Amino acid sequence: MSHFRSVFLPAGDIPSFVGNGNVDLGITGHDVILEAKMQDKVTEVQRLAFGKCALKVQVPERGPIHSVQNLAGKRVVTSFEVLAGEYFSNLDDQLALVGEQRTKIQYIGGSVEAACALGLADGIVDLVESGDTMRAAGLHAVATVLETEAVLIKSNTPSRADHTPLINRIASRIAGVVAAEKYVLCSYNISRDALPGAVQITPGRRGPTISPLDETDWVDVSAMVEKKESARVMDELVEIGAKDILIYKYTSDKFKFLLEKLVKTPELFTPDDLQLSLQHLFTPDAVPPTQIGAFLAAMHIHRLERRPENLAAAADLLHSRALKTAIEAEDKDFVVDIVGTGGDGHNTFNVSTTAAIVAAGAGARVVKHGSRASTSSSGSADLLQALDCVFVPPTSPPTPIPRIPFTFLLAPHYHTSLALIAPHRKSLPFRTLFNVIGPLVNPARPRGMVLGVAERELGRPFIQSLKAAGVIRAMVVCGAEGLDEISCAGETYVWTLTAGEIVEGVLHPAQFGLGTHPLAAVVGGDARANAATFRGLLTEGEAVSEAMTPILEFVLMNASALLVVAGVAVDFKDGVRLARESIVSGAAWKALETFREAGQTAMASVANQGK
Repeated sequence: MSHFRSVFLPAGDIPSFVGNGNVDLGITGHDVILEAKMQDKVTEVQRLAFGKCALKVQVPERGPIHSVQNLAGKRVVTSFEVLAGEYFSNLDDQLALVGEQRTKIQYIGGSVEAACALGLADGIVDLVESGDTMRAAGLHAVATVLETEAVLIKSNTPSRADHTPLINRIASRIAGVVAAEKYVLCSYNISRDALPGAVQITPGRRGPTISPLDETDWVDVSAMVEKKESARVMDELVEIGAKDILIYKYTSDKFKFLLEKLVKTPELFTPDDLQLSLQHLFTPDAVPPTQIGAFLAAMHIHRLERRPENLAAAADLLHSRALKTAIEAEDKDFVVDIVGTGGDGHNTFNVSTTAAIVAAGAGARVVKHGSRASTSSSGSADLLQALDCVFVPPTSPPTPIPRIPFTFLLAPHYHTSLALIAPHRKSLPFRTLFNVIGPLVNPARPRGMVLGVAERELGRPFIQSLKAAGVIRAMVVCGAEGLDEISCAGETYVWTLTAGEIVEGVLHPAQFGLGTHPLAAVVGGDARANAATFRGLLTEGEAVSEAMTPILEFVLMNASALLVVAGVAVDFKDGVRLARESIVSGAAWKALETFREAGQTAMASVANQGK
């Protein structure tokens, strides 16, 4: 369990403590950071919308000086020696003042506004909020050095790299609280022709969410706008032809209306209603726990989480809120992923993770998205961590994912909004929308996917959701036993997406040139046991023991399917051949080593910077 402590420090000391890595997060003024010359050692994570003021040049209202140019070359008192010094140094240069002609800056820690009245200065540089203190001292402003407010900051060289995910999560929650107070949701319909202008008016915080309407030449747009700008935004949208404009703030009363609609008339609960509901859930303190539980239960009881339009809507929203990724050479590679929804209860060996690495060794570019176990003994992240892999948190701006055969993205690093929901869904005795949505929200947005579902009835909704999300080639698979993989025991139901067409069919190990094996022969253990199996499978070459054959062929089948989706293999038997070569040649193990070394190098670099 992670522990953290709050420390109260003078505002002027906070940038130095954070910048030097002694403190992970701090709240101070933007002006204080610049005065401490720590702007290169800290990152301003979030402006906090309080403590707003301005650092101003002030002179006696009844004195002979009426402009900042008149003050240049004279005496200036301030507690902002660095900022005032830089400002007047530039001004002196502009006025060609040299030597004794230049402005004299004197530091005073307090009562700066009294300096002119006491004859210590001809002018001062000090913070002005309401202006009452300035006017009471008989002063008026002649120039502004900078505008400032309170900001949340983190260190560019943290002392412990393993604290980064927790720091990012805390920062995200603070940002969410600030956003809830500062922004409202603006939703409207607009013609596609007018969409570019509309996006200029409502760019959102990270980009608007745009959804197609039944009328093909119109779209629905949702974007966050500042409360104070909402009236202007509405006027400008009306001018360009927007319809059905709504300005919305997230509150429990408004969520209650959505919840009532969901419970009483679920057939009328639309994907737009779902997105609006999720925006409420992802806003800190907007919805009480009782309403969150009731919402998740109603979605489950009415089975609305299984509708393809709802899956697509939820995925779109989570993508819009996720931390962004950049992929090196994305235009040159056909990025793929293989993943299951989990929850099948069979506790099999980590086949999708192993198949992903084997396919990567055979020539596929795999960017896998996953997390730790929630229903099995070992999730994808647990297995990789047991193999000494580390997961590099995303940066802002995003550092491109390197062009290596296999990469793993840890879901909680990118979908921080889900942290607000996790305690509620974990307390419920059934699987919720958030248990199955993971495979649809890979932030790398792969163009090809093999996606396993544990219930046959989820197959078509998921393949339709992948198609709507822009995936080019995909297979959604469900073993006849309710397995979220291609089954080694017999038949597997499959929904294939190719060239925009969806075809439903059945797979069997014989189509791969392989035999059948009972699921009992491919049961996994905990992360350490599965890591030992993985290591043996990928490092023993052709000497894989007979006892390992069921797991080997289980992996070969699923890796083959991914290689077909990736366009590397021409058919399933060719895919098995390539996957087997990847294992025997050591290419699969090399793909893992490359990922492991890249992650360890990146984390070591972060740790060394903090020393």
